[in-house]
Amino acid sequence: MSSAEPLKIEGFERADVFLLENLSEFKAEVANCRKFAELLSSGVDIFVNDSFSSSHKVLASTVGIARSCYASMAGFHFEKDLCILKEVAKPDKKPYVAIIGGGNLRDKAAALYFLASRCDGLVFIGMMLFQILHALGHYVPSNLIERGACKAALHIIQIARDRNIPILYPKDFWCMNDPHSTQVEVIPVHSMKDSEVLTLDHDIFYVLLGLWFLVWHNMLLFP
Repeated sequence: MSSAEPLKIEGFERADVFLLENLSEFKAEVANCRKFAELLSSGVDIFVNDSFSSSHKVLASTVGIARSCYASMAGFHFEKDLCILKEVAKPDKKPYVAIIGGGNLRDKAAALYFLASRCDGLVFIGMMLFQILHALGHYVPSNLIERGACKAALHIIQIARDRNIPILYPKDFWCMNDPHSTQVEVIPVHSMKDSEVLTLDHDIFYVLLGLWFLVWHNMLLFP
């Protein structure tokens, strides 16, 4: 696919699938470029977004393309995920704990405030974890700190303290001093160093035994 030429869809018949799987490699996609969005929408009348997990991203393939099509709508998988999220807001079983991973804490702050105000406990993993550790006063390597996330992390912590609910996170990590090394060692949270490449130890899941309701938000994400 070229970012400067219209999509060549001539010869395609009804029910054919035209798959574009390299959009993230284009700067115009990430920048939500209008011209790039018009290229994506060339020959398209109806845009169906079926990726709930990507719908919060302002991309040419999620936002820009919708402006160029006659109609835009959510797909069946999108609707299913949205219904699951609505059910999360009103669980009828306790205790109710959310496992929160992924990155971009500041952009997801509103959703995290909501979870903190509803859940009986929060478990932070992945890149989210490092923002919480930083806000709690633990040393975190600079390459793992998200710019502008500390204020939102502090607010999440304050909500949890006001409601007297626990914030859980791993107490140690499997760490490597050299990304090409196969040797690892267990490092406590309070002993992290800039020179170490961090990977998360999954032993935290023992705290989830006996739960009635669990929300897993996003995936593990490391640089």
